[in-house]
Amino acid sequence: MADEATYHIIEAFIQTLNENRKKVRLICYTEAKLIPHYFIPKLAQDVLTVKDLNWFHKPTRSFVKEFISEEFDLLIDLSLNDYFPLHYIAAMSAASLKVGRFEEDQTDHYDLMIHASPDTNLNEFISQIDHYLNMLNQKPDGQ
Repeated sequence: MADEATYHIIEAFIQTLNENRKKVRLICYTEAKLIPHYFIPKLAQDVLTVKDLNWFHKPTRSFVKEFISEEFDLLIDLSLNDYFPLHYIAAMSAASLKVGRFEEDQTDHYDLMIHASPDTNLNEFISQIDHYLNMLNQKPDGQ
């Protein structure tokens, strides 16, 4: 979660998912030491700061252990930058399908990776993820 604009884009995406009756749980990460003022805590949303990481940059908060152990149908990593704590969570997650940005060194951790060029913005990335997930979710003709 780089800035307030990013947070609001993610909030809009979460709202769309909720309107489509999807159960959503969100972990945001910031490299700041304090939770940003614009982050509005909600029941299914948590935030990690650099103070929540151990010496190896692994998250230490209890909600991360709960998140990792939950068998979600889908985990989506919306980060357009390389954040080890988020990669760690995705790699360790028990989610059935894991989606994220294509990175050569992360291919073992995600089931579906979407290429994002350096100038891809978050709205475009979300649109690409939505497009490919909808393609995977289509039923064959006649069913």
